[in-house]
Amino acid sequence: MEERTSEPGHGTQGEAAGGKVDLIFPGYFLRQPDGIFIDLSQLPDATDLMRLWDRMLAAGYMVCNLDFPALSDVLYGDLFGTDETPRSGTVRLGDRLVRIDDGRLGFYRNLQISDGQASYLFERLYVPEDPDDPESPEVEEFLDLDEFLSVLWTRGVRAGIDVEVIKEAIEEGLTGRVEIAHSRKPEAGVDATVQELWSGLRRDDTPRVLPDGRADLTQFSNRFPQVKAGVRLLAKVPPTAGTPGLTLSGAEIAPPVPANFELDSLAGPGTRVEKDEDEQFLVATMDGFVDIDAASNRISVNKSIVHRKGVSVRTTGDLSLMGDLYEEYGEIQEMRTVEARSITTHADVFGNLVSSGGTVTIRRNLSGGSAINRDGPIHIEGMAISAWVHAPRGEIRIRRAEACVLSGQRVVVEEAVACEIWGESVEVRDARGCNIAGADVVIEHAAARGSNDTAIFMMLPRTTDIDKELARFRAELGRLDEADEKADGRRARLSEDPDFSRYAQLMARVRAGDVALKPEQKPALEALARRAAPTIRAIKAVGDEVAGRATRRSEIATALADLDKARQERRTRVCCRVEDIFPGVVVRTAAWDGETAMGALPAAQLKAALHAFSLRGEILHRMGSGRYEWRLAPFEEA
Repeated sequence: MEERTSEPGHGTQGEAAGGKVDLIFPGYFLRQPDGIFIDLSQLPDATDLMRLWDRMLAAGYMVCNLDFPALSDVLYGDLFGTDETPRSGTVRLGDRLVRIDDGRLGFYRNLQISDGQASYLFERLYVPEDPDDPESPEVEEFLDLDEFLSVLWTRGVRAGIDVEVIKEAIEEGLTGRVEIAHSRKPEAGVDATVQELWSGLRRDDTPRVLPDGRADLTQFSNRFPQVKAGVRLLAKVPPTAGTPGLTLSGAEIAPPVPANFELDSLAGPGTRVEKDEDEQFLVATMDGFVDIDAASNRISVNKSIVHRKGVSVRTTGDLSLMGDLYEEYGEIQEMRTVEARSITTHADVFGNLVSSGGTVTIRRNLSGGSAINRDGPIHIEGMAISAWVHAPRGEIRIRRAEACVLSGQRVVVEEAVACEIWGESVEVRDARGCNIAGADVVIEHAAARGSNDTAIFMMLPRTTDIDKELARFRAELGRLDEADEKADGRRARLSEDPDFSRYAQLMARVRAGDVALKPEQKPALEALARRAAPTIRAIKAVGDEVAGRATRRSEIATALADLDKARQERRTRVCCRVEDIFPGVVVRTAAWDGETAMGALPAAQLKAALHAFSLRGEILHRMGSGRYEWRLAPFEEA
């Protein structure tokens, strides 16, 4: 075989045994004494080599001892490689270029291709010993691996060929159908995801450990994580592309595109996205509580605690929170307690809410539980049924209450049915079958409910505290008067001192101008002044004490006037007005002399106290209908 090299860019021309090869090869196809090579640095792309291979086989030539895995790596290696740098060097494909014997091509059967797999029926071959004499004895003929691979290529099977299986079948003379090639399925990549950088995102639902070491099974350790500003919460993990597949023909099968997202889609209020080169982080921008909204997958940092799964034994247990605001979107189930400063619920409440002085807001209904605010208001936008609502120093506002005990500084109810109500100020639009006690009561419509009357108890003012103060000040005034009387007697006794008497008389005449002292008389006057000095100082001290008591007496007079005013105001503010009163409504006075103020009584004790009022007190109204108004008269001594 001869070989010659053309000018650069014109390729290589060669011969094979049996005749001249009329082919022009590109520069990357190297025919050297030690084999056939591909110069990767000159190969434009794999498609160019595939076209060359098609032309070469069509011209009747093939590579002897073909290294098919090496050829496949050159053709398809870029699809599966991870190295982005261009490949270089040379790849040996075989020994030499030889002509295909067309007479042997009939030895190769058709392929069976199905579901991305190719199989071949191997069998023993017998042909006449003399091809020109069909009657000559038959001899066994064998398949050739290089021919087999060439036939597969021309029949469209160019990838996924299992060369070792074919080689073994030929060398061992196997018979039967054998799978010789299979397509390569694409491998899916990895979707973009996030990596948790802050361990606090995971809530700790283990039982809370009490200071004495016991485990409280009704509370979790850390249900609402808190984070500091600047803490990185999440990092985005970019998607990883999948690996493509190959059909038997060598066509690429694209893998599914991995899902991707922008980290901004997870950033809720109180967070931001920081980008550092190719990395993205979700960072807290404020101190607060972490809230993960499962519906939108947004992560927020709020000053308030926002919870959406309700309060139950399974979800949270009892809660005792230190945040300014707790906001609940799920139900608070029966027997569960939530303690916080301000509480807002968006679903029904069947358990107990306890506030330390913020605002309690129930958007739906309170049923069978309680709402207590020690130093703030309670607002119930829905209904309260068989519940205790207690705001001793705040306002209670309810749309409808039924069979409830309501106790607050000010109670405003649109509709009350069979309720026990106490408040310094009470306003009810429609009251039926209720016991209502207060100092300032305004009702638009009052009526009985079946056989149950509505009782309105006008609380007479408790002035015990003022009376005690009045008595204390009056006793002090008595003591001041006694002290002044004693001071007058002491001052009279001091004035009887002879030296003081002569000195006082002389100085009075000097100040009046009746006596003019001569220089020689001044020493005698100074000596008299020294003898009278102790008495003068004693009299002055008595006068200072009297002046001090006079000042204190003035202060007491002011305090007495203020106390009298406050005492009167307590009485004059007691009033009742019913715009539309019906039969079955009783109005009477009531007085509470218990040690605990009525506004501080628990529900059961308050209910008992209101029922006890119906047995005593002056009846102000029992019969009749229309408009009713009453006001307590002021103290007569005022």
